[in-house]
Amino acid sequence: MNTIQRDFAFVLGMQSDAVCLLLVPSDDGYGLFSLKSEPHFWQSCEYLERAVREQLGLTAYTLRCLLVEHGDDDPPARHCVYAMQWGGGSEPPGTRWLTRDQLADVPLASAHDHAALFGWLTQMQSEPVYRPAWSRCGWRESIYASLPDRLARHGLRLTAPPVAVRVWERGAVLRLPSDQGNVYLKSVPPVFGHEPALTAWLSERFPGAVPDFLDIADGMLMRDYGGAALFEQPDLALWEGGLRAYARLQVALCGHLDALRALAVPQRSLDWLRSELPSFFSDAAALRIGTHPLMESEIERLRLLLPRFMSACNLLAEGAVPLSLEHGDLWTGQIIARNGQFIISDWSDSAITHPFFSLPFFVAEIANELPGVPDARERLTTAYLSEWTAFAALPELQALMLAAATVSAVYTALRYHLDILSAMENRWEMANMLAYNLRLALREVDQIDGEI
Repeated sequence: MNTIQRDFAFVLGMQSDAVCLLLVPSDDGYGLFSLKSEPHFWQSCEYLERAVREQLGLTAYTLRCLLVEHGDDDPPARHCVYAMQWGGGSEPPGTRWLTRDQLADVPLASAHDHAALFGWLTQMQSEPVYRPAWSRCGWRESIYASLPDRLARHGLRLTAPPVAVRVWERGAVLRLPSDQGNVYLKSVPPVFGHEPALTAWLSERFPGAVPDFLDIADGMLMRDYGGAALFEQPDLALWEGGLRAYARLQVALCGHLDALRALAVPQRSLDWLRSELPSFFSDAAALRIGTHPLMESEIERLRLLLPRFMSACNLLAEGAVPLSLEHGDLWTGQIIARNGQFIISDWSDSAITHPFFSLPFFVAEIANELPGVPDARERLTTAYLSEWTAFAALPELQALMLAAATVSAVYTALRYHLDILSAMENRWEMANMLAYNLRLALREVDQIDGEI
């Protein structure tokens, strides 16, 4: 049975200097504006903003997704609740703006009770240590006001209103229709603050290897780079070419570590990994976060495997392959094939570390992504390693890749634990990545043991 999605719009506005919530009439009294749709990424907000505009006659800007849960509906439904800011227009008849205090006297639809609404209002009115600029009221208007002059400096002119493509704590992406095609504006939080300068630097020194940038004055302004991601083109030869292009870029960057450090790219050496792993594995609370936390048996297995992970780190540290720039999130959507070239996009999670950590993540789901190609993993690994033979012979590189595959997912989980989740207000957005990667590490060990 197909799952449907129900999106609820939690629209905030100001009435007489008080924060108010827009409620619409429902069969059970009043409730949030809602609509049914095909399942989509909860970070995507274009559909919801268009529906609010078309059905309510209002402009509303998505601030963040507040909640994702699976209901007991028939057919099954996923419920997503979004905080939005009123951006203009007249509310339709029957709707009501209510302050937090006034909510107590209004009958609400059963799906969203008073306690939940109070909790969301309190969260939006709180002042945490960090909250992304795009999750604050007023950000979208400020950005939109600056766009005409900013685009004009590049000889561009808006031809239609900007469109919010994606909003979550990891970033915001706006699509800007222009007289020379679509332009995109990507904003990132401080934890990924190195990405704009890094990508601009890469674009200047390795043209065509990363997205083409216009400027990074207030978020990354870049042209639509066209082409198609590898996952849209299940062609093993094409994927081999993409990995070779990525490896060539990493090889070239081995000699630019000082420049990368000057760009504030995080340094996550093998020494860092070895020093942090023991305390990470001993922190039971950290290992049990997310909606699908690790079981006790899985935690125990990880702890028993700690010497093996440390040994893999030692082997990598002693090997001939130097540190370089590692992407941090290299899946098949991050390599774009365009006119015989390959663009590596989205460097948010990048760090200076062992370069081989990228490939195990790329091939982790290869059996599902390239079904019916039994030697895909081996061929992709060989294609990637073929660009590193200036440092060592292929057998030595294969041994180092085996060590990297052993510890790569643990490295990623540790980065989420120490670098990413600790810097987020809404950790639920990415908390499951920790358990996912640690389970991936266990699966990788099982696969390696099965092949030896």
